[in-house]
Amino acid sequence: MRVALHAATSHYFKPIYENEIVKEETMELVVPDVCADIGKILDIRGQLLRSSQKAKADEILICAAIEISIIYAADGNGKVQHLTAKMPLDMMVAVPGADENTKIVTKCELCNLDARTLNPRKLLIRANVSAHICCLAADKLVFWDNLCQDENASVYILQKEIEHTPVVCISEKSFVVSDEYRLSESGSMSVKMLSAQTEICVSDVKAVGNKVVIKAEANTSAVFLNEDDESLFDSKFSTQFSQIMELETYGESIMNTVCIRLRDAEFTMLSGRENDFICSAQYHMTAQAVSREAKCSAYIADAYSNEYKLTAETANMKLVKCLPEKTLMLNMRGKLQSRAALTEIMYAAISEICAEAEGSEISVRADVSGVGLSEGRELEAIELKLSANEKIELDMNQELRLKAVCCDKTAVLGMGANAEFSADVLIVYNIREYQEINAVCGLEMSEESILKGVGRPSLIVICSPREYDLWNLAKKYSSTMEMIENANKTADGFNVSRRPLLIPRAK
Repeated sequence: MRVALHAATSHYFKPIYENEIVKEETMELVVPDVCADIGKILDIRGQLLRSSQKAKADEILICAAIEISIIYAADGNGKVQHLTAKMPLDMMVAVPGADENTKIVTKCELCNLDARTLNPRKLLIRANVSAHICCLAADKLVFWDNLCQDENASVYILQKEIEHTPVVCISEKSFVVSDEYRLSESGSMSVKMLSAQTEICVSDVKAVGNKVVIKAEANTSAVFLNEDDESLFDSKFSTQFSQIMELETYGESIMNTVCIRLRDAEFTMLSGRENDFICSAQYHMTAQAVSREAKCSAYIADAYSNEYKLTAETANMKLVKCLPEKTLMLNMRGKLQSRAALTEIMYAAISEICAEAEGSEISVRADVSGVGLSEGRELEAIELKLSANEKIELDMNQELRLKAVCCDKTAVLGMGANAEFSADVLIVYNIREYQEINAVCGLEMSEESILKGVGRPSLIVICSPREYDLWNLAKKYSSTMEMIENANKTADGFNVSRRPLLIPRAK
C-alpha cells in the first residue's frame, strides 16, 4: 500500500551551469595615415562594455567589446598622439540544457590590457577578461513535509526544517543617465579628452512593495590633453543616480542583489563661459536584480511503522543559503615606477583592477599607469602593479562569492621620483552555505509483513548511556516518542539522558 504524502511545491530558478572563464584576445592596430609614427607608448587604457547576453539551445552568447585608448609620443618630435580602437569580445559558451528562457547572471572584469610596438605604424594589443557565468533555468522545488490529511496509516514521521534561499526572480532594466562636468580652469583654449573609464558602484538596494529602489554611482576617470602646451592631466567625475525596478516576486522574505553593467558611454567636450570646459556624458546601462526568497522548509527526514514493514524512498536535495552581503575595504599602496627619473607627475590612475576569491582568500590586483616628465622634459610612462589579500573565515560547507569591486579613493603621494600611489578598494561579497539533505519522498507499506511479534516484552529498560536519540529509540524498539516521554516524566520534566529509561512498546 502506498502511503500518501503531502507535497509542498514552489517555483524557483535552478543553476544549470556555473564557471569562471578567462578569455584572452589579441588584435593588430594599424596607425592611421593622419597620425605620426609611434615613438614611445605612454599609456594604454580600456573600458569593458557589455552590449547583450542571450541563451539558445544548449549554449549562451555574451556580446561585449573593449574600447581602447592609446597615448603615445610621436617618433622624432615627441608630441603627444592619441589612438582609439574597439576590440570585439564575444563569448560563446556550451551550456547543456539551456534554451531561450535560460537566465544568465555574469560578472566580467578587464584584468589586463597591454600593447607593444611591432613597427612604428603597427601595434599588437592583448587583453585578458575574467567572466564568472551562472545560468539558471526555471524549475520546481518539492518538499514532502507530512502525511496527507486523509491518510490513516499507522506511520510515524520525523519532520525537520532547513533554511535556504532559492532564486525566485531575475529582472532586468535598461536606462540612460546623463550629466555634465565642469573642468577647472586649464588656462587653455583647447582641451581634448584622450580616454575615459567608468565603473558603476551600487550603494543601496531597498524594496518597497513590488518595486526595488537602486541607488548607485557612476565614477569616471578621464585623461585630457592641453593642446596649447602639450601637457596631460586627469580628472575624476562622479554622478549619483537612482532607478526603480518592478519585480514579479516581492515580500519581506525576499533578498534582492543588484548589479549594473555599462553598455556604452558617450562623452562630448563643450566650451564653458569662463575659459573652462564642460564634459557632457551619457551612460547607457542595464541593471539586473536577482531575487532570493529566505525560506524555512519542512521535510520528512525519516519514517517507520510499528505494525507493518515500511520502505522509504528518498530524494537527495542540494540547497543553498546565501548570507547577507558584506563589504571589505582594502588599501593598496606602492612607489610609482618609470624608466627615467621623474621631476613631475602629470597624472597616475588605475587602468585595470581585478579581484578573485580562491577558497577563503580574496585577492585584488590593480595596474596603475600614467605619464610624467623626466629631467630632460621628455614624456615618460609610469607604471605600477598593486596587490592586496584578505582572508575570510569560512566553515566547511561555505563558499565565498565576490559581487562587486569598486575604487573608493585614489591619490598620488609625494613628488617626482619619490611619488607613491595609494588606492582604497571596496569589495562587496557574500557567503553561500551549501547544504545536502536526504528527504523522504515516498513510503510503501507492506500489509502482508506484520511486525507485531507474539510473546515479546511490552517494556524495555535502557541502562546504557550511549543511546540517547529519542527518535532512534522509538523506531528501534517499536515505540513512539510520545509514549517514551510519558513513561519517563518526573516533576522536573523529561530528560532523554536519564537512566534507567523506560521504553514501552506500542500495542
